[in-house]
Amino acid sequence: MRWVDKYKSTNNITRKKRDYTTYKITNSHISFIKQQLKQNKTITMDELLAKLKTTYPDLTLSRAHLCQREKGNLKNIWIRSAF
Repeated sequence: MRWVDKYKSTNNITRKKRDYTTYKITNSHISFIKQQLKQNKTITMDELLAKLKTTYPDLTLSRAHLCQREKGNLKNIWIRSAF
């Protein structure tokens, strides 16, 4: 294992400092989602994801990640989900 080899050679394991930033969703995506939710309050996650992917074709985002981001950014907005 890589960490075992490093520990054997240096007798220490240090952790790298990393910047924890979102790399998939930008502020333009968030503003688009908010705009869509204001226009249609009963939109499903599948419909929202389809509109998001047609507007931003280079975006690779799953439905689960979109739900997770919505809970974090838009806490007071309830979204129906079609199962």
